[in-house]
Amino acid sequence: MLLRASLLTLRRIQPAVDSFLSASNSGFRPGRSTADAVWTHRWLAAITQEYHATIEIHGIDISKAFDTISREKLLTVVNGIVKEDEVRLIRVRLSNTSLSLLACKQQSSEFETIIGTPHGDCLSPVLFVIYLESALRDLRATLPPRPPADDLLPGEVIYADDTDFFSSSRTWLDSISPSITEVLREWHLKVNEEKTEQTTLHREGDRLAEIWRKTRKLGSLLGDEQDVIRRKQLATAAFRSLFVVWCRRELISEKLRLRLYQAFVIPVLTYNGGTWGLTVALEQSLDSFHRQQLRSLLGISWPQKMRNVFLYARCKAEPITNILKRLRWQLFGHILRLPEDTPASLAMAAYFTHDEKTWRGRPRVTIVTKLGDLAGTDNGRLVSLGDLQRLRILARDRAGWRGLCAVVCSS
Repeated sequence: MLLRASLLTLRRIQPAVDSFLSASNSGFRPGRSTADAVWTHRWLAAITQEYHATIEIHGIDISKAFDTISREKLLTVVNGIVKEDEVRLIRVRLSNTSLSLLACKQQSSEFETIIGTPHGDCLSPVLFVIYLESALRDLRATLPPRPPADDLLPGEVIYADDTDFFSSSRTWLDSISPSITEVLREWHLKVNEEKTEQTTLHREGDRLAEIWRKTRKLGSLLGDEQDVIRRKQLATAAFRSLFVVWCRRELISEKLRLRLYQAFVIPVLTYNGGTWGLTVALEQSLDSFHRQQLRSLLGISWPQKMRNVFLYARCKAEPITNILKRLRWQLFGHILRLPEDTPASLAMAAYFTHDEKTWRGRPRVTIVTKLGDLAGTDNGRLVSLGDLQRLRILARDRAGWRGLCAVVCSS
Protein backbone atom coordinates (compact mmCIF):
# COMPACT_ATOMS: atom_id res chain seq x y z
CA MET A 1 0.00 0.00 0.00
CA LEU A 2 2.80 2.42 0.91
CA LEU A 3 4.66 1.55 -2.29
CA ARG A 4 1.57 2.23 -4.38
CA ALA A 5 1.06 5.59 -2.67
CA SER A 6 4.68 6.56 -3.40
CA LEU A 7 4.35 5.53 -7.05
CA LEU A 8 1.16 7.53 -7.48
CA THR A 9 2.74 10.58 -5.85
CA LEU A 10 5.82 10.23 -8.02
CA ARG A 11 3.72 9.98 -11.18
CA ARG A 12 1.83 13.14 -10.26
CA ILE A 13 4.86 15.30 -9.49
CA GLN A 14 7.23 13.99 -12.19
CA PRO A 15 6.38 16.59 -14.91
CA ALA A 16 6.80 19.50 -12.49
CA VAL A 17 10.04 18.05 -11.12
CA ASP A 18 11.44 17.54 -14.63
CA SER A 19 10.75 21.21 -15.43
CA PHE A 20 12.41 22.32 -12.20
CA LEU A 21 15.67 20.37 -12.56
CA SER A 22 18.53 21.85 -14.57
CA ALA A 23 19.59 20.29 -17.87
CA SER A 24 22.84 19.08 -16.27
CA ASN A 25 20.98 16.75 -13.89
CA SER A 26 20.46 13.25 -15.36
CA GLY A 27 19.67 11.29 -12.21
CA PHE A 28 16.24 9.70 -11.62
CA ARG A 29 14.65 11.42 -14.62
CA PRO A 30 12.67 9.85 -17.47
CA GLY A 31 14.81 9.36 -20.55
CA ARG A 32 18.08 10.12 -18.74
CA SER A 33 20.72 7.78 -17.35
CA THR A 34 24.37 7.40 -16.39
CA ALA A 35 25.16 7.00 -20.10
CA ASP A 36 24.39 10.70 -20.63
CA ALA A 37 27.02 11.69 -18.08
CA VAL A 38 29.64 9.19 -19.26
CA TRP A 39 29.05 10.28 -22.87
CA THR A 40 29.86 13.85 -21.81
CA HIS A 41 33.12 12.81 -20.16
CA ARG A 42 34.22 10.76 -23.18
CA TRP A 43 33.56 13.61 -25.61
CA LEU A 44 35.52 16.00 -23.40
CA ALA A 45 38.34 13.46 -23.33
CA ALA A 46 38.11 13.27 -27.14
CA ILE A 47 38.70 17.04 -27.29
CA THR A 48 42.01 16.64 -25.46
CA GLN A 49 42.97 13.73 -27.75
CA GLU A 50 42.37 15.82 -30.88
CA TYR A 51 43.42 19.31 -29.77
CA HIS A 52 46.16 20.83 -27.63
CA ALA A 53 43.71 21.37 -24.80
CA THR A 54 43.46 20.61 -21.10
CA ILE A 55 40.15 20.13 -19.29
CA GLU A 56 39.97 20.02 -15.51
CA ILE A 57 37.30 18.14 -13.55
CA HIS A 58 36.40 18.73 -9.91
CA GLY A 59 34.21 15.87 -8.74
CA ILE A 60 32.44 15.96 -5.37
CA ASP A 61 30.59 13.28 -3.46
CA ILE A 62 28.11 13.92 -0.65
CA SER A 63 28.33 11.75 2.46
CA LYS A 64 25.13 10.01 3.61
CA ALA A 65 23.21 12.27 1.27
CA PHE A 66 19.73 10.87 1.91
CA ASP A 67 20.20 10.86 5.69
CA THR A 68 21.02 14.53 6.25
CA ILE A 69 18.28 16.29 4.31
CA SER A 70 16.35 18.91 6.26
CA ARG A 71 12.70 17.97 5.78
CA GLU A 72 11.57 21.49 6.63
CA LYS A 73 13.71 22.95 3.83
CA LEU A 74 12.68 20.16 1.48
CA LEU A 75 8.98 20.85 1.99
CA THR A 76 9.59 24.58 1.48
CA VAL A 77 11.28 23.86 -1.86
CA VAL A 78 8.64 21.36 -2.94
CA ASN A 79 5.88 23.84 -2.06
CA GLY A 80 7.14 26.12 -4.82
CA ILE A 81 7.20 23.35 -7.44
CA VAL A 82 4.13 21.15 -7.09
CA LYS A 83 0.49 21.66 -6.15
CA GLU A 84 -0.73 21.95 -2.57
CA ASP A 85 -2.38 18.52 -2.45
CA GLU A 86 0.80 16.94 -3.77
CA VAL A 87 2.77 18.69 -1.02
CA ARG A 88 0.43 17.07 1.50
CA LEU A 89 1.08 13.65 -0.02
CA ILE A 90 4.83 14.19 0.28
CA ARG A 91 4.47 15.42 3.86
CA VAL A 92 2.56 12.27 4.76
CA ARG A 93 5.31 10.08 3.25
CA LEU A 94 7.94 11.90 5.30
CA SER A 95 6.06 11.78 8.59
CA ASN A 96 6.07 9.04 11.22
CA THR A 97 9.36 7.50 10.08
CA SER A 98 11.57 5.52 12.42
CA LEU A 99 14.97 3.84 12.37
CA SER A 100 16.72 1.05 14.27
CA LEU A 101 20.39 0.24 14.58
CA LEU A 102 22.08 -3.11 13.98
CA ALA A 103 25.29 -3.68 15.93
CA CYS A 104 26.99 -6.99 16.72
CA LYS A 105 23.97 -8.83 15.27
CA GLN A 106 21.74 -7.10 17.81
CA GLN A 107 18.97 -4.79 16.62
CA SER A 108 18.02 -1.81 18.75
CA SER A 109 14.51 -0.63 19.39
CA GLU A 110 13.04 1.80 16.86
CA PHE A 111 13.31 5.54 17.35
CA GLU A 112 11.67 8.37 15.44
CA THR A 113 13.68 10.36 12.92
CA ILE A 114 12.91 13.88 11.70
CA ILE A 115 15.67 14.31 9.09
CA GLY A 116 16.48 12.60 5.82
CA THR A 117 14.25 10.70 3.41
CA PRO A 118 13.11 7.10 3.93
CA HIS A 119 15.40 4.45 2.45
CA GLY A 120 13.93 2.03 -0.06
CA ASP A 121 11.15 4.38 -1.07
CA CYS A 122 10.87 5.16 -4.81
CA LEU A 123 9.99 8.78 -4.01
CA SER A 124 13.14 9.43 -1.95
CA PRO A 125 15.67 9.74 -4.83
CA VAL A 126 13.46 12.26 -6.63
CA LEU A 127 13.03 14.32 -3.47
CA PHE A 128 16.80 14.28 -3.03
CA VAL A 129 17.56 15.57 -6.54
CA ILE A 130 15.02 18.38 -5.96
CA TYR A 131 16.78 19.26 -2.72
CA LEU A 132 20.24 19.11 -4.30
CA GLU A 133 19.13 21.23 -7.25
CA SER A 134 17.96 23.94 -4.84
CA ALA A 135 21.29 23.84 -3.02
CA LEU A 136 23.22 24.05 -6.29
CA ARG A 137 21.15 27.05 -7.39
CA ASP A 138 22.30 28.86 -4.27
CA LEU A 139 25.85 27.76 -5.05
CA ARG A 140 25.74 28.99 -8.66
CA ALA A 141 24.65 32.42 -7.45
CA THR A 142 27.81 32.74 -5.32
CA LEU A 143 30.39 31.49 -7.84
CA PRO A 144 32.68 33.91 -9.67
CA PRO A 145 32.42 34.12 -13.48
CA ARG A 146 33.95 31.22 -15.35
CA PRO A 147 37.11 31.87 -17.42
CA PRO A 148 36.41 32.98 -21.02
CA ALA A 149 37.89 29.72 -22.32
CA ASP A 150 35.07 27.84 -20.57
CA ASP A 151 32.33 29.38 -22.70
CA LEU A 152 32.26 26.31 -24.95
CA LEU A 153 32.40 23.73 -22.14
CA PRO A 154 29.51 22.37 -20.07
CA GLY A 155 29.63 23.72 -16.54
CA GLU A 156 28.66 20.62 -14.61
CA VAL A 157 27.28 17.09 -14.75
CA ILE A 158 25.03 15.84 -11.95
CA TYR A 159 23.84 12.33 -11.22
CA ALA A 160 22.27 11.67 -7.81
CA ASP A 161 24.84 12.82 -5.21
CA ASP A 162 27.78 12.91 -7.66
CA THR A 163 28.53 16.30 -9.20
CA ASP A 164 31.39 17.13 -11.57
CA PHE A 165 32.42 20.72 -12.34
CA PHE A 166 34.35 21.39 -15.57
CA SER A 167 36.78 24.14 -16.45
CA SER A 168 39.91 24.78 -18.46
CA SER A 169 41.43 26.36 -15.33
CA ARG A 170 42.42 24.37 -12.26
CA THR A 171 42.92 27.67 -10.41
CA TRP A 172 39.25 28.57 -10.91
CA LEU A 173 38.08 25.17 -9.69
CA ASP A 174 40.30 25.42 -6.61
CA SER A 175 38.88 28.86 -5.87
CA ILE A 176 35.27 27.61 -5.85
CA SER A 177 35.96 24.51 -3.75
CA PRO A 178 35.50 26.30 -0.36
CA SER A 179 32.25 27.84 -1.62
CA ILE A 180 30.93 24.42 -2.62
CA THR A 181 31.57 23.01 0.84
CA GLU A 182 30.17 26.06 2.64
CA VAL A 183 26.96 26.42 0.63
CA LEU A 184 26.14 22.73 0.76
CA ARG A 185 26.78 22.73 4.52
CA GLU A 186 24.09 25.41 4.86
CA TRP A 187 21.75 22.89 3.27
CA HIS A 188 22.89 20.19 5.73
CA LEU A 189 24.82 18.37 2.99
CA LYS A 190 28.37 17.28 3.80
CA VAL A 191 30.95 17.07 1.03
CA ASN A 192 33.12 13.99 1.48
CA GLU A 193 36.62 15.46 1.11
CA GLU A 194 38.18 12.00 0.87
CA LYS A 195 36.15 11.21 -2.25
CA THR A 196 36.66 14.58 -3.94
CA GLU A 197 38.44 13.86 -7.23
CA GLN A 198 40.52 16.30 -9.22
CA THR A 199 41.05 14.94 -12.71
CA THR A 200 43.03 16.49 -15.56
CA LEU A 201 42.12 15.45 -19.10
CA HIS A 202 45.23 15.93 -21.23
CA ARG A 203 47.02 14.03 -23.96
CA GLU A 204 50.45 12.58 -23.26
CA GLY A 205 52.89 10.95 -25.65
CA ASP A 206 52.26 7.60 -23.97
CA ARG A 207 48.70 6.56 -23.16
CA LEU A 208 49.94 4.74 -20.05
CA ALA A 209 51.05 8.11 -18.62
CA GLU A 210 47.50 9.48 -18.80
CA ILE A 211 46.30 9.03 -15.22
CA TRP A 212 42.77 10.22 -16.02
CA ARG A 213 42.07 6.97 -17.89
CA LYS A 214 41.78 5.14 -14.55
CA THR A 215 39.31 7.62 -13.07
CA ARG A 216 35.91 6.08 -12.38
CA LYS A 217 32.72 7.95 -13.18
CA LEU A 218 29.36 6.32 -12.43
CA GLY A 219 30.69 2.79 -12.69
CA SER A 220 32.78 3.38 -15.83
CA LEU A 221 36.49 4.12 -16.17
CA LEU A 222 37.21 7.07 -18.46
CA GLY A 223 39.84 5.16 -20.45
CA ASP A 224 38.18 2.91 -23.01
CA GLU A 225 40.79 0.16 -22.74
CA GLN A 226 40.79 0.30 -18.95
CA ASP A 227 36.99 0.17 -18.88
CA VAL A 228 36.90 -2.83 -21.24
CA ILE A 229 39.35 -4.73 -19.03
CA ARG A 230 37.20 -4.01 -15.97
CA ARG A 231 34.01 -4.98 -17.77
CA LYS A 232 35.59 -8.33 -18.69
CA GLN A 233 36.51 -8.93 -15.07
CA LEU A 234 33.00 -8.13 -13.86
CA ALA A 235 31.43 -10.23 -16.62
CA THR A 236 33.68 -13.13 -15.66
CA ALA A 237 32.54 -12.82 -12.04
CA ALA A 238 28.90 -12.72 -13.15
CA PHE A 239 29.45 -15.77 -15.38
CA ARG A 240 31.12 -17.76 -12.60
CA SER A 241 28.32 -16.92 -10.17
CA LEU A 242 26.05 -19.01 -12.44
CA PHE A 243 28.54 -21.84 -12.86
CA VAL A 244 26.14 -24.34 -11.29
CA VAL A 245 23.57 -23.45 -13.94
CA TRP A 246 26.04 -23.92 -16.79
CA CYS A 247 27.11 -27.33 -15.46
CA ARG A 248 23.61 -28.79 -15.11
CA ARG A 249 23.10 -29.28 -18.83
CA GLU A 250 20.94 -32.37 -18.33
CA LEU A 251 18.51 -30.43 -16.08
CA ILE A 252 18.53 -26.95 -17.61
CA SER A 253 17.89 -26.60 -21.32
CA GLU A 254 20.37 -24.88 -23.57
CA LYS A 255 17.75 -22.31 -24.55
CA LEU A 256 17.19 -21.35 -20.92
CA ARG A 257 20.92 -21.16 -20.21
CA LEU A 258 21.37 -18.79 -23.16
CA ARG A 259 18.49 -16.63 -21.93
CA LEU A 260 20.07 -16.43 -18.48
CA TYR A 261 23.40 -15.50 -20.06
CA GLN A 262 21.75 -12.72 -22.07
CA ALA A 263 19.97 -11.44 -18.97
CA PHE A 264 22.74 -11.56 -16.35
CA VAL A 265 26.11 -11.44 -18.13
CA ILE A 266 25.76 -9.44 -21.35
CA PRO A 267 24.41 -6.30 -19.57
CA VAL A 268 27.45 -6.38 -17.25
CA LEU A 269 29.84 -6.71 -20.19
CA THR A 270 28.24 -3.94 -22.27
CA TYR A 271 27.44 -1.42 -19.50
CA ASN A 272 27.84 2.05 -21.08
CA GLY A 273 29.46 0.31 -24.05
CA GLY A 274 27.73 2.76 -26.36
CA THR A 275 30.17 5.44 -25.16
CA TRP A 276 33.30 3.47 -26.07
CA GLY A 277 35.66 4.36 -28.89
CA LEU A 278 37.54 1.08 -29.29
CA THR A 279 40.43 0.16 -31.53
CA VAL A 280 40.15 -2.87 -33.82
CA ALA A 281 42.36 -4.86 -31.45
CA LEU A 282 40.10 -4.14 -28.47
CA GLU A 283 37.01 -5.04 -30.49
CA GLN A 284 38.57 -8.35 -31.50
CA SER A 285 39.48 -9.11 -27.89
CA LEU A 286 35.89 -8.47 -26.80
CA ASP A 287 34.51 -10.76 -29.51
CA SER A 288 36.99 -13.46 -28.50
CA PHE A 289 36.03 -13.10 -24.82
CA HIS A 290 32.34 -13.36 -25.72
CA ARG A 291 32.86 -16.50 -27.81
CA GLN A 292 34.90 -18.08 -25.04
CA GLN A 293 32.00 -17.65 -22.62
CA LEU A 294 29.52 -19.04 -25.14
CA ARG A 295 31.65 -22.15 -25.66
CA SER A 296 31.98 -22.61 -21.90
CA LEU A 297 28.22 -22.28 -21.53
CA LEU A 298 27.69 -24.99 -24.17
CA GLY A 299 30.34 -27.24 -22.64
CA ILE A 300 32.66 -27.04 -25.65
CA SER A 301 36.30 -27.28 -24.61
CA TRP A 302 39.55 -28.47 -26.19
CA PRO A 303 40.00 -30.78 -28.06
CA GLN A 304 36.42 -30.11 -29.20
CA LYS A 305 36.12 -27.39 -31.80
CA MET A 306 33.34 -25.32 -33.33
CA ARG A 307 33.74 -22.64 -35.96
CA ASN A 308 32.65 -19.16 -34.97
CA VAL A 309 29.88 -18.97 -37.57
CA PHE A 310 28.34 -22.21 -36.27
CA LEU A 311 28.74 -21.05 -32.67
CA TYR A 312 26.80 -17.84 -33.32
CA ALA A 313 24.14 -19.73 -35.25
CA ARG A 314 23.65 -22.31 -32.50
CA CYS A 315 23.46 -19.66 -29.77
CA LYS A 316 21.35 -17.32 -31.92
CA ALA A 317 23.93 -14.70 -31.03
CA GLU A 318 26.09 -12.16 -32.84
CA PRO A 319 29.55 -10.64 -32.27
CA ILE A 320 29.59 -8.33 -29.29
CA THR A 321 30.98 -5.56 -31.52
CA ASN A 322 27.73 -5.57 -33.49
CA ILE A 323 25.83 -5.03 -30.25
CA LEU A 324 28.17 -2.19 -29.27
CA LYS A 325 27.76 -0.47 -32.62
CA ARG A 326 23.99 -0.64 -32.27
CA LEU A 327 24.18 0.71 -28.70
CA ARG A 328 26.48 3.53 -29.83
CA TRP A 329 24.13 4.76 -32.54
CA GLN A 330 21.02 4.37 -30.42
CA LEU A 331 22.67 6.41 -27.67
CA PHE A 332 23.88 8.98 -30.21
CA GLY A 333 20.31 9.46 -31.44
CA HIS A 334 19.08 9.79 -27.86
CA ILE A 335 21.70 12.47 -27.12
CA LEU A 336 20.83 14.35 -30.32
CA ARG A 337 17.17 14.48 -29.27
CA LEU A 338 18.00 16.02 -25.89
CA PRO A 339 17.85 19.81 -25.42
CA GLU A 340 20.95 21.57 -26.72
CA ASP A 341 21.82 22.90 -23.24
CA THR A 342 22.41 19.43 -21.76
CA PRO A 343 26.07 18.68 -20.94
CA ALA A 344 26.27 15.91 -23.55
CA SER A 345 25.04 18.22 -26.32
CA LEU A 346 27.35 21.03 -25.18
CA ALA A 347 30.33 18.66 -25.14
CA MET A 348 29.63 17.57 -28.73
CA ALA A 349 29.29 21.18 -29.87
CA ALA A 350 32.50 22.10 -28.04
CA TYR A 351 34.40 19.43 -29.97
CA PHE A 352 33.47 20.90 -33.35
CA THR A 353 33.92 24.55 -32.35
CA HIS A 354 37.25 24.14 -30.56
CA ASP A 355 39.91 26.48 -31.93
CA GLU A 356 43.03 24.99 -30.36
CA LYS A 357 45.83 23.53 -32.45
CA THR A 358 45.38 19.87 -33.38
CA TRP A 359 47.90 17.15 -32.60
CA ARG A 360 50.13 15.97 -35.42
CA GLY A 361 50.20 12.38 -36.60
CA ARG A 362 47.56 9.69 -36.83
CA PRO A 363 44.39 10.61 -34.89
CA ARG A 364 43.68 8.52 -31.83
CA VAL A 365 40.56 6.39 -31.81
CA THR A 366 37.78 8.03 -29.76
CA ILE A 367 34.00 7.99 -29.63
CA VAL A 368 34.07 10.74 -32.28
CA THR A 369 36.12 8.74 -34.78
CA LYS A 370 33.90 5.68 -34.23
CA LEU A 371 30.93 7.78 -35.35
CA GLY A 372 32.76 8.11 -38.66
CA ASP A 373 30.71 5.05 -39.68
CA LEU A 374 28.40 7.71 -41.07
CA ALA A 375 30.76 8.13 -44.02
CA GLY A 376 29.37 4.93 -45.54
CA THR A 377 25.81 6.32 -45.82
CA ASP A 378 24.10 9.02 -47.86
CA ASN A 379 24.37 11.46 -44.95
CA GLY A 380 27.93 12.59 -45.56
CA ARG A 381 30.39 12.85 -42.68
CA LEU A 382 30.39 14.09 -39.10
CA VAL A 383 33.19 16.66 -39.20
CA SER A 384 31.57 20.00 -38.36
CA LEU A 385 28.96 21.67 -36.22
CA GLY A 386 26.74 21.92 -39.29
CA ASP A 387 26.86 18.13 -39.70
CA LEU A 388 25.90 17.77 -36.04
CA GLN A 389 22.92 20.09 -36.44
CA ARG A 390 21.79 18.21 -39.55
CA LEU A 391 21.93 14.92 -37.66
CA ARG A 392 20.04 16.48 -34.76
CA ILE A 393 17.17 17.27 -37.12
CA LEU A 394 17.30 13.74 -38.56
CA ALA A 395 17.29 12.16 -35.07
CA ARG A 396 13.97 13.83 -34.25
CA ASP A 397 12.42 11.62 -36.91
CA ARG A 398 12.72 8.35 -35.02
CA ALA A 399 11.73 6.21 -38.02
CA GLY A 400 14.33 7.93 -40.19
CA TRP A 401 16.98 7.53 -37.50
CA ARG A 402 16.22 3.83 -37.11
CA GLY A 403 16.67 3.48 -40.86
CA LEU A 404 20.06 5.24 -40.67
CA CYS A 405 21.13 3.01 -37.75
CA ALA A 406 20.11 -0.10 -39.70
CA VAL A 407 22.29 0.96 -42.66
CA VAL A 408 25.25 1.87 -40.46
CA CYS A 409 25.07 -1.25 -38.29
CA SER A 410 24.76 -3.57 -41.30
CA SER A 411 27.92 -2.22 -42.93
